[in-house]
Amino acid sequence: MDLMTNASLDELASLLKSLGYRVRPGYGHLSAVRREGLGRIHVLAAATREGAYLDIHWEAPIHLLMLGVDYRRRPARACAEVIAELRRRGRRCVAVGGTSWFTRRNKAVLRGIRI
Repeated sequence: MDLMTNASLDELASLLKSLGYRVRPGYGHLSAVRREGLGRIHVLAAATREGAYLDIHWEAPIHLLMLGVDYRRRPARACAEVIAELRRRGRRCVAVGGTSWFTRRNKAVLRGIRI
């Protein structure tokens, strides 16, 4: 699922750490991972002018493109946790789609490619 928020990447990093994610920041983006079931929840975030764009998905230990990746059912709880925590901290957060391989934008946003 794709989320848009007005929180900074630093705020997101501290929020995700408090929710049990292992966070790896980069320049203008971050990646966070948390084990769930037989796979993991993976959060990719990129800085935007308004705040940040997040892509949250579940992936199997061995995955390739859209095989072994879930954008809808399994990450729904993780998205709800992130949205609730951001709103509790006084930030706006909106789900903007990205519930299938064909509507996702994270690779393009993180690499600076316009769609």
